[in-house]
Amino acid sequence: MRATRNNHDDRPDDHPDKGAPQADGLDNRWSLKKPSADQEKSGSWRKRLPGGPKGPTPGPEDYNRAIIRSTAFMLVVCLGLALTQPDALLAPVFAGYLFAAAGASVLGGLIARKPLFAPHLTHWDQVAFLLAVSLIAGFFTDPETAREMLEQLQNKSQ
Repeated sequence: MRATRNNHDDRPDDHPDKGAPQADGLDNRWSLKKPSADQEKSGSWRKRLPGGPKGPTPGPEDYNRAIIRSTAFMLVVCLGLALTQPDALLAPVFAGYLFAAAGASVLGGLIARKPLFAPHLTHWDQVAFLLAVSLIAGFFTDPETAREMLEQLQNKSQ
């Protein structure tokens, strides 16, 4: 193979550090920037290189931590929104908000294409937990008291 030079690079075309041609015909030489010895020791170059290593692959503990954190956040938000209602409506509104949060988690699981059975927690485990808590909150609902409270609120607005 004949080593030729182009105007943009002082390395021959067959140089091992030269990037491979891409599908659009451009060569990929700019992505092969090597870190300096100081940067390599500190690991700071990983943050600056586009498309470079992003760090270690997340393990099951990381997935579990993320799902538990988002589930706790959903519970707190649903409870905070339900606490703005009168006492008689607290349980049914909380159950409804949790049901809506479970629906949002279903959408998240479908978009992320997470498997139903996995060795770590997934969106589907979050959905099951939120629906269970919603069902338990529904057990504490007194329909007659809630209906009376809704009638009182409607009469006040008229």
